[in-house]
Amino acid sequence: MGLVLLLIFLARRDANYFESRGILYLWNGTYRLSNLPRIHNVENNLEMYNRTRRNNQQIAGIVEFGIKNTVVTDPELIKSI
Repeated sequence: MGLVLLLIFLARRDANYFESRGILYLWNGTYRLSNLPRIHNVENNLEMYNRTRRNNQQIAGIVEFGIKNTVVTDPELIKSI
């Protein structure tokens, strides 16, 4: 029971990190692990990009193995990075 509560706390903490900064939170990286045998990495990256565009966002966040990453879809913002 304690482990389940810890995992829920960690997942919400990651979501709150991005949402408190006004950045769309896509999902935790464990989602990628569950789809690893079925979805190729390129397809997964394309899905993240498309989901960000569908939500009319220029930037979105994801946490993979405890590391915060972003998906940037705005060409002008990409040029400035």
